[in-house]
Amino acid sequence: MTIQRRRSPRERRLNSDLRALQQLARESNIIDFEARGNPPEVYRVFFRGTGLWKPQDSADVLVRDNHEVTITLTSAYPRMIPELAWQTPIFHPNISASGVVCLGGYGTHWVPSLMLDELCHMLWDMIRYKNFDIESPYNREAAVWTKQQAHYAFPVDHRPLRNQIEKAAEPVANETTPNPSNSNAASSGPVQPAPAAQPDVQFLDPATPDPSAAAENAAEENGDNDIMFIE
Repeated sequence: MTIQRRRSPRERRLNSDLRALQQLARESNIIDFEARGNPPEVYRVFFRGTGLWKPQDSADVLVRDNHEVTITLTSAYPRMIPELAWQTPIFHPNISASGVVCLGGYGTHWVPSLMLDELCHMLWDMIRYKNFDIESPYNREAAVWTKQQAHYAFPVDHRPLRNQIEKAAEPVANETTPNPSNSNAASSGPVQPAPAAQPDVQFLDPATPDPSAAAENAAEENGDNDIMFIE
């Protein structure tokens, strides 16, 4: 005799996050990921696009085309924010030298309905310097540099994360394409100088959850999309 077990709300949420990331990867050539667990609780997320880093004992801030972040969904997720750890070098006001990530208002007022694909949008915007906060930095050196620098025009990569379906959303002339041959780490020097305005970008307060995402989550909670185990 077989017994069917209904998956818990957390298990259904974890599966929803996996499907959301799979859909995001189909709509982007910037992001890829590896998942561990069934359902997945740990992700290695890879971004291919322009970001910045600063070698130790160097005064130069350089371009880096490959980035990796580990996202761990603890037992308290989705009630609590996932654990984020940056694995590759990055120079950003809101990412510490040890890889700790600050998500601004979401760090203290986490929104449980925020899906992993939306979180990855936030991480990509940090990489490309579209989203940063120089008033409450985790990396003060990066915050001072960001405020004073006049070499890079922000964002340093103009592509949206879902660039396969949103190419018309931002000017094509400003589109930055990663160098396919650079599959390791960083370039040898800064990109070509471009006029830059003094940045004053702040993290937004946690936004109202997307209605479509809320509807999907409600359906998950009500068991409309249950996945059944046969034990």
